[in-house]
Amino acid sequence: MLENKKITLTIPDYFTVRQYQLFETFSSLDPLDQMIATIALLTEHTEDEVLSWPLPAISQAYPEVRRIISDTKPEFYPVIEWQGTLYGYRSLQKMTLKEYIDLEGLLKDARKNFTEILAILFRPVTENKLNTSAFMWNTVYKAYKGDQENIFNYYDIEEYDNRTRAINAGKFNSFPISVALGALSFFLLAGSQSLKSSETSFQIMNEWMNEVKKTTKRQKTRERLLNTTVGYILSTTLQNPPSYPSQEINPYLN
Repeated sequence: MLENKKITLTIPDYFTVRQYQLFETFSSLDPLDQMIATIALLTEHTEDEVLSWPLPAISQAYPEVRRIISDTKPEFYPVIEWQGTLYGYRSLQKMTLKEYIDLEGLLKDARKNFTEILAILFRPVTENKLNTSAFMWNTVYKAYKGDQENIFNYYDIEEYDNRTRAINAGKFNSFPISVALGALSFFLLAGSQSLKSSETSFQIMNEWMNEVKKTTKRQKTRERLLNTTVGYILSTTLQNPPSYPSQEINPYLN
């Protein structure tokens, strides 16, 4: 929380998908307008309110607000608790033909269909075995042998229904962008290795993800994700998934 005279600035816990999409449009603005729009995007203040602040207050507030963006990096979580519900990532190996066909179509315009893609990749968990002794035993045993357990076999998610996908997609406007980008990066990595027939869609998606990496100024995402599964298997994160509370998006910029 930042205070400057009568100005109180509350910084959100995380950067959302919708906020990220709006932030991408700020690149065409001049530097001062970018500062004003960014502060309004990530706080409870409107652009008109920010315009009424003295310049020193804006100069002090902007680096604090900008930090949540610069600190955002792709993070892959097979399961996460979001808005009080446990969500699981749909692995490529368990994806049905129906899911894959819809996903391939949506990937052709990933920017426009971002939340619908997420509504396929993340759905509520219906059965969770990641907190069982069997998972921990198999994890340790395979790690000892230099192998790794398949985490995707230890949870199930809601059955896919494309009729409700659009409805569910709206919820993902407030989804953590770091988790969203991590899931897309992981999917691209898996897809590039096993789905050669979908070269066009994956090429389009890869081009967009390359732009994302330039915007966030993060490097070595691919190399890090190659070892993501091993890292999580050897930790307790899977049994105690990260939790993201509900977070309102600034209504003045929607």
